[in-house]
Amino acid sequence: INAEYMGGWTSSFYPPNPSTNKWWATYQIVRITIILWLQLPQTQGSSIIYTAILIPHVAKHEDWMEAKINTASDVMHKVSDKIAETGKVILPKALNAGKQMQKQLAHQEKKDK
Repeated sequence: INAEYMGGWTSSFYPPNPSTNKWWATYQIVRITIILWLQLPQTQGSSIIYTAILIPHVAKHEDWMEAKINTASDVMHKVSDKIAETGKVILPKALNAGKQMQKQLAHQEKKDK
């Protein structure tokens, strides 16, 4: 676990200077209450947020999101095709160069003996 991450996470429970923050205890109580409301199965807080906020937002912007996904997919297909084309050109050249290096090394070894 990253020590910096843990340090930041744990230090968020404590005020930087308790004398300057009179509402710190209230903030912590509200924060823990919200976290518990969201996580506890008895309260169904996360389900309420999902159905009341997330689903309507996604439904409202569904066409825009689909267009962005399709655009990204098209770009990725073009990039993939370009990589394949480049590979078809570079791979034979690399194999040829490798064969030439093997021949040169074999010739050098014969020469050295």
